[in-house]
Amino acid sequence: MLLKTITAILLLIVIIFSGIWLSRIGRPLNSFIFAIHKLVSIAFVVWSVYMFYQAHKVISLQQYYFIILGIACLCLLATLLTGGFLSFDKFENIYTTTIHKVGAVLFIISIVTLLYFLHKLKL
Repeated sequence: MLLKTITAILLLIVIIFSGIWLSRIGRPLNSFIFAIHKLVSIAFVVWSVYMFYQAHKVISLQQYYFIILGIACLCLLATLLTGGFLSFDKFENIYTTTIHKVGAVLFIISIVTLLYFLHKLKL
């Protein structure tokens, strides 16, 4: 489980730094960095679903795992939608940017909490 957790954290770090890098360089978006940001985000989601499924298969997870996962999914959905909007110039505004940043921070907090609890199970 430690290697799976480290992999998830490394993917998350790449997502965070590539997102910060994209916001710092501004428009027009660098296609290479943007592609890395999107692809690693997809890889992280797939990897996280796999980890959660494997953990749930081994033991029956408590209800609070699913509550944290639900919060993470809602934040991820908000982040993905606003991230898609931000890729187009005409949708970039203070509201979309704020929702994207707040959603990303809340997602990171909830997913790191979930990874911590899953790691503590020592599966």
